[in-house]
Amino acid sequence: MVLTRLKRLPSPAFVISVIALILAVGGGSFAIAALTHHDKNVVKKISNQLITKRARKLSVKHAKTADGATSAANATGLAGPLASGQTLIGYVNTTGHSSPGEITPEASISFPIPLAAAPTVHVIPVGGPPTSDCPGTDADPSATGGNLCIYESTIVGATGMALPAGLHPVTATRFGLPGLLATGTSGDYVARAAWAVSAP
Repeated sequence: MVLTRLKRLPSPAFVISVIALILAVGGGSFAIAALTHHDKNVVKKISNQLITKRARKLSVKHAKTADGATSAANATGLAGPLASGQTLIGYVNTTGHSSPGEITPEASISFPIPLAAAPTVHVIPVGGPPTSDCPGTDADPSATGGNLCIYESTIVGATGMALPAGLHPVTATRFGLPGLLATGTSGDYVARAAWAVSAP
């Protein structure tokens, strides 16, 4: 006589509980019936596996969303406009070699935060006295509201810095200054400056 050992089949309460657990994890809400000790251990194991799996998916989804938000923020920059009375500062320089008939290379200034309106541009020569619009220096640049002050700090082989004129004039915008060149260049030249712009 051959005896076959039958595995104990899960109780009806166990089957109902597993179904309720799966639905609950998926968003449903069911009461779990009374279980045997064995059934409770199995349900607990399945529950932990499902919760871990769901948490892993949510974590990956959150990471992708955060990365996307970060990328979007980096791509668009700070919206602005710059608050009234706030000041941005930075440096600008253009160096190179200029011969007769050649186009002198230009530098540009970009505001990290755009202004509400384009500022008025002022160029302060090396050692030049401060003005009411530009009360700072190249070592401590500042500007009053609505002004972009460019403080020359080093001028070699040129006479100064200025906005391009002629056939392709340049003016400041609320996002920055598209072009700035060294004037009176001959041969090798260096033109460096600090700048400050303040929102009105």
